[in-house]
Amino acid sequence: MPPLARLAAALKVGLLAALLAAAGCGQNFLQNSQEEDGHWSAARFGGQPEADLQVTAWIVLAYLGDGSTIRSGKFREVLKPAVVWLRRQQDDAGRFGLRGDPGWVFDHALVTFAFAEVIRLSPSKLLGPPTARAAAVLAREIEVMRPEVSAEIRLFARMTVTSLRAGAEAGGDAVITAAEELDDVLAALEPVELVTDRDRAAADLLAAQRGESVAEPAKKGEDGETDLP
Repeated sequence: MPPLARLAAALKVGLLAALLAAAGCGQNFLQNSQEEDGHWSAARFGGQPEADLQVTAWIVLAYLGDGSTIRSGKFREVLKPAVVWLRRQQDDAGRFGLRGDPGWVFDHALVTFAFAEVIRLSPSKLLGPPTARAAAVLAREIEVMRPEVSAEIRLFARMTVTSLRAGAEAGGDAVITAAEELDDVLAALEPVELVTDRDRAAADLLAAQRGESVAEPAKKGEDGETDLP
């Protein structure tokens, strides 16, 4: 199973997760269900309208993982309007899909990672500044988040740092600065308890990205729950 499909399945994102970066029939389904403005509608398949941002970001990552970019590949004409739609969901402060509930930070982290991957795989001076602003917002939100930053947000933030560093030349100084600021904020975090299966899946994926073994249980906290640094 491709890495993005494993990621989606492990985090149990539900709607459309099983077919991310999967077989050609899944890609055809996604292509045929894309809305005219470039996004994918969660409500169309029984989800909530506020999930459109997350669903669209996952699908963008799926197509990127399959080998297409906004400039090349079989699905570049699908990707381009999707990325444009996501960009339109960013406000002047750099926030993607700002909502009144704290769950928006996860959506923001996911879209920020998607943009970091877009500019890594297809350098874009146009998309560099909004990606850097999004990463800066993510760093600020993580720094002030209470009670603690979830394992999933840490995972996507860490992957964003990796992607931004890999695509730094295309993104410019702002991208480099944003990557380093986000890295510093992540390094300062205290370990987080891994309570749910999603937490543990995110911790395993983060450990795998670092090249660490995931076969052995991670460090235990005082209450017996697994911790993620």
